[in-house]
Amino acid sequence: MNDPVPKSELKLIEASLRKWMNPSEFGSIVHGLNERMPNKQFQRQPGLQFFREAMNAADFAKALGCELVRLCEGNWPDFETSKDGVVKGYELIEAMEKDRKRGDEDWNSNKVEFVPVGEWHKAAAMIPDELRKAVAKKIHKNYSSNKSGLAIYLNVGSTFGLHQAELEADFHGATELAKDIFNEVWVFWGNKHYLLWQSGNASRDVFQAHLNLQAY
Repeated sequence: MNDPVPKSELKLIEASLRKWMNPSEFGSIVHGLNERMPNKQFQRQPGLQFFREAMNAADFAKALGCELVRLCEGNWPDFETSKDGVVKGYELIEAMEKDRKRGDEDWNSNKVEFVPVGEWHKAAAMIPDELRKAVAKKIHKNYSSNKSGLAIYLNVGSTFGLHQAELEADFHGATELAKDIFNEVWVFWGNKHYLLWQSGNASRDVFQAHLNLQAY
């Protein structure tokens, strides 16, 4: 098992990720930290929100073919990308199972557990509600309209493809309330990035993820 990454080093890594760099370089830093950091530290240590944001930003920028990416200073937006000279900022929010607490999982166990089919159905059933709740949380913050995009990381466990088409068909309805507040609305789910709304109009563009980093 890897030793925890020292807090002093984490601060240096965070500072480096707040500078513009190409997605390959950015992703390499994120991937290197991902390889070194024990799951227990990742899930339980406070102050690692920047790393969760960086994981999403790295994969997103790579999937979209952006030239540059960085984490932002301050609380808004969470990260920015640059493509063809156009800079875009994104707020990131996680849609996660209601009562799940990261610290409750046994991250020291190497045991491969069987996931009953009932759990697939449970994950699929909660996706529409959790997406709507994530959107509502951001709307209630009263952001100025069309100042950034919204990226929703859907983290509810695997459905193993169960009801995939039906769930994807509901993404627009689940996120519609955000379409006139955020200039873009995305859902990150599994190995795909779904662009659902752009300038208030529905989109059906889907981009493939690349980095295959550890699950949140």
